[in-house]
Amino acid sequence: MDLMQMLPFEKNRYYPGKMLTTPDFKAEQTYLEYRRRFFNQMVLGSGILCGLNVFNLDGLSILVESGAAVDPLGREIVIGESVVKKLSAVEGYREDVDVLSLCLRYREEEIKPVYVVNRKEGREFRLDSEFLSRQRYSGTRTTD
Repeated sequence: MDLMQMLPFEKNRYYPGKMLTTPDFKAEQTYLEYRRRFFNQMVLGSGILCGLNVFNLDGLSILVESGAAVDPLGREIVIGESVVKKLSAVEGYREDVDVLSLCLRYREEEIKPVYVVNRKEGREFRLDSEFLSRQRYSGTRTTD
């Protein structure tokens, strides 16, 4: 998703008596997420915000310090704890090269099952990052 797919922002319109549905809650999450991403892109740009230093430990493993970064789409990437990785376990590693490049990638993972009433599958999951929705909704008020 590029910047133009996030614009224009569509904010849900709340009013007394409005029946809130799942699309309304998704629209609110999408609105807030896209505004934050836009701000990140315009103010911070993409790259490392803090930490994320990489150290060669013994020629066979590396240490990546905890830290934070912003990807080109404005999403925050946070590594909460320092990580030690064996080079042989890193995808794409080859022993016949002298220089290695290490890249970060944004990913969401399902965590903590949440049980749902009146659903056949019986549960959904919370995400360790924000919910992403590509649908756009807007609320309108009708008067009789």
